[in-house]
Amino acid sequence: MKGNFLAFSLIALVAEVGTSWLQKFQGAREVGGGLFYPDVATLIVNRLIIWLVLFFLLSALWLLISRGYNKT
Repeated sequence: MKGNFLAFSLIALVAEVGTSWLQKFQGAREVGGGLFYPDVATLIVNRLIIWLVLFFLLSALWLLISRGYNKT
């Protein structure tokens, strides 16, 4: 993972942007100040779960692609 630090940093950034974008569609209603969840705990748990899913999917995709290029 050290060799692909930049790639995983970009993957984390894309996961965070994607989580912020998806948050708008999963929230029940806008509470105020940009929060779409009734309490902070729900916000953190939902964002963390979405972020982890996006991060692992993008990481797996990157590893599959990078290993495919290394074999050729």
